Amino acid sequence: MVRGHVILDDLQLEPSGSLAGVRRAYATGEATRLPAIRYDPRHTEGVSAGSAGWVASSIYPVKDEEGRLVEAVVMHYEIGELARSEEELRAQNEALEAAVAERTAELSEHIRLLHAQQQAIRELSTPVIRLWEGILALPLIGVIDADRAAQIMENLLAAIVEQRASQVLLDVTGVPVIDTAAASHLFETVGAARLLGVHCIVVGISPKMAQTLVALDVDFTRVTTAPSLQEGLRLALARRAAGSAGSRAQAQG
Repeated sequence: MVRGHVILDDLQLEPSGSLAGVRRAYATGEATRLPAIRYDPRHTEGVSAGSAGWVASSIYPVKDEEGRLVEAVVMHYEIGELARSEEELRAQNEALEAAVAERTAELSEHIRLLHAQQQAIRELSTPVIRLWEGILALPLIGVIDADRAAQIMENLLAAIVEQRASQVLLDVTGVPVIDTAAASHLFETVGAARLLGVHCIVVGISPKMAQTLVALDVDFTRVTTAPSLQEGLRLALARRAAGSAGSRAQAQG
């Protein structure tokens, strides 16, 4: 028990708000619980003994028979483990944040590699092959959905510009099923290439696919077709030779 300690003059109580709680207890005469603080009695006049630590306090005003405040009993409870617990919690939080940051970086790299792999797979699934000067071939394998159709068109148009192609052979031998949507995607690709001044030849239409296209009322009259890639290349070379002959005739004329 400490006597002669004027609690209202204790400057260590001010920053935590404890002093306001003391004043409130004196003013109301009601028991008040004060905030937990780190308290060092060696810095308190009239005490100057003991060691620093975390304490929680409660103040109990004592009144006389007429209700006048005559004294106050202050109970201090040592909670020295709190500081260590807070330090441990802070260290755990820092370790957790570091682990989360590391894992986030790993996931970001994994996602980047996954996107790169997906891009490589898309490019491999829509390879544009140079058969001859100015003649490209695009062998299509598998189902043609909206996403793949967009990739096909993008790769083909880029190759046309890069290779300065004038003719493209679209080989659908490896397309197992053709429906209205797939046929529409194919026509869109042919139309986009035509806008770049490129002549397209669709090769490899199977008898079953031809029957399906007829049943779907798909108009292929404006598209050059060939039964095989070999025959398509023959048509492309013949067209190329005819174009060269026409150019020479115009030059001579």
